[in-house]
Amino acid sequence: MDQSQGEWFYVNLPSNASLSVFKNNTSSNYQTDLAQHVDLAGLWDVALTEITYPHTWFNLPEEDAHFEWKHNNGEKHRQKIRGGYCDDLYQLQQELNSHPRELGTDISFKYSNIKKRFDYAATSNCKIRLFQPLAYMLGMNPFEWFEIKANSSPYPVDI
Repeated sequence: MDQSQGEWFYVNLPSNASLSVFKNNTSSNYQTDLAQHVDLAGLWDVALTEITYPHTWFNLPEEDAHFEWKHNNGEKHRQKIRGGYCDDLYQLQQELNSHPRELGTDISFKYSNIKKRFDYAATSNCKIRLFQPLAYMLGMNPFEWFEIKANSSPYPVDI
């Protein structure tokens, strides 16, 4: 395809289309074959108009997908949740609230779209401790025990 100066065109460069030819391609470093040769004579302005990438990473790795809680007696319990990629806060809220608590805790999590924070509640006195990256996702400080009554996270959430 010969292009004269002043004309415009789009080229789509998919990172996963040539995996049988370019076996070492990744989404951040790849080669691909063009459907046809492009000959650009003269000076051209080039613009990147769109980037699309697959979500091939977890923002909540399986080994970090848990929190701890304790009642006033000081006995600590660990609650495991599913790790993976949470793409919205309501999905994370559902995951936090859907797991059965083997030891009978009544902690609940609710995302407030108005405050951009999670609200925490429990009918009995208990504390919760979150770890990275879940603590940051929920707007909390990691490793600190947080008393749950009717309370909100101190910081905005960050997925």
